[in-house]
Amino acid sequence: MRRISTSDLIYARVLLEENVPFESARSMHRIFQTNDRLVEVLESPIVDAQAKYNIIDKVFDKPVCNFLKVAVNNGMIDDIRAIYNAYKEMYFKSRNIILAKVRAAGYMTDEQIENLRKFIIEKFGYDSVEFEIEHDSSLIGGFVLKVDDFEYDHSVSGMLKQLKSNIIK
Repeated sequence: MRRISTSDLIYARVLLEENVPFESARSMHRIFQTNDRLVEVLESPIVDAQAKYNIIDKVFDKPVCNFLKVAVNNGMIDDIRAIYNAYKEMYFKSRNIILAKVRAAGYMTDEQIENLRKFIIEKFGYDSVEFEIEHDSSLIGGFVLKVDDFEYDHSVSGMLKQLKSNIIK
């Protein structure tokens, strides 16, 4: 992933200051993540501006359309992923939300997620928690939680590594 530029930060700040709903920005990000061809079309000098605007109006949530049209005009569509990442960081910080990344060996129940939420809020003092959960069968069982620089390994593979380390000592 490339570094976030000053231009990315400026565009992210515009998204934040225009009060674009987080879900609309996340939806925009997901669309770009899953459709590289869309970026190519919106960046293409061959496709005229009005055709690009029509695509934007048909594909994206209304709250992000004007923002994307400005980004198209200024050749910033290729940077939209970095802009979103900067926006997300600003958005979370402004609302005292922490991002928790969880790698889980299997499906996590709502109860497990809620227990993690309570643990994180109590331990770190944030108002809310946003989760990114990914499946990782190499963990064998359990999960690994990462919040800021804190990592909590509650996985079977982590326990096996710890046991092996203790035996070797």
